Amino acid sequence: MQTVPATEHPISASTGVPSLSTASLPGFELWIEGRIARIRLSESARGNLLTTSRIVGIRELLAALAGERQVELVVIEGEAGVFCSGPDLPAFYRARTDGADAAREFARAASGLVLDVARCPKPILAMMDGVVVGGGLALGAHATYRVVTERTRIALPQTAVGLVTDLGLSRQLARAPAGIGAYLCLTGVGIGPADAIYTGFADGFVHSDRLEYMCEKLANPFAGPIEDILNAYAQVPGESQLTINSRGIAAAFGQPSVSGILDTLSTLGEDWGKPAEAAILSGSPVAMQLSLALIRQAGERRRLEDCLRAEHHFVCKLLDCGEAYEGIGARLVEPLRLPRWLAARPADVDAQVLASFLTPLLPGDGLGLPTGLNS
Repeated sequence: MQTVPATEHPISASTGVPSLSTASLPGFELWIEGRIARIRLSESARGNLLTTSRIVGIRELLAALAGERQVELVVIEGEAGVFCSGPDLPAFYRARTDGADAAREFARAASGLVLDVARCPKPILAMMDGVVVGGGLALGAHATYRVVTERTRIALPQTAVGLVTDLGLSRQLARAPAGIGAYLCLTGVGIGPADAIYTGFADGFVHSDRLEYMCEKLANPFAGPIEDILNAYAQVPGESQLTINSRGIAAAFGQPSVSGILDTLSTLGEDWGKPAEAAILSGSPVAMQLSLALIRQAGERRRLEDCLRAEHHFVCKLLDCGEAYEGIGARLVEPLRLPRWLAARPADVDAQVLASFLTPLLPGDGLGLPTGLNS
């Protein structure tokens, strides 16, 4: 096995994988080990943040590995107990004087990566060991096989910073048990491995101490089918907390509006309800209502491309109106001030407030995906 750091060319031409420029390999490593190729995000000190250049590099690697005969499985992982903390949102905030181009460029590239992961001709194993935040979940949740560990902690805090849950995650949330998707999306609450499996973000649990042994087995071309090995290493993750609270979550977060959710939460009187209510009251009322709409729509859509297109539309609109930059600035850049949202309370979000978010995007802002509304 030969690890290739981002400061060098990834793999020699003798492996069959084309050499990529160092500019396309920021902050991750690639090596081929038997029948598996491992892509490891390697800037854990900065949360293994996703950047546009890193996304482009991963997409190039996936395209190259698709033609590599000896590779039967691609593994995507992080280092030091951090899988991926999502995009570098403060960087977009600092670049806002140049317009929303940097954020839009990232959104388009990230949507392309999601499609690459979901449609890759080689099966992909996402080892979501450790911190998984926002867009970081999108990198793992669309893989063929999704593994979590005792260190896994997943959170979707997008609505807290004035954004919607995007990158195909509305589709994942729509497939969760009743009300769970909206609950995770609106509160940003962190969940562990058992809840990740219950929600549908992951397929199985493996203790972090056994991951390397599992990869050694997977790399051995004589060790048997990939799925048999994954099943052999799977363990019981413990009880899901979400299942305990599922009835109340379904009752509250099955409501069609954020205001309705808050009203129901106030009547439940359950312990988890108070922090959920506080989280909702601190987030962007507009972003939360748009996210609810995306989850409902995703439940009716069959194509990942359609969900990506709808999510991207709202992301662009939230950038245009400044709601996203207001949230990112207040939460992540200047955390001592409170955000000034477009609507002060969820009850203030009416059809007139939402009307501008339903208008077409400017030419060139869309994802350019085939069929349907190009936005």
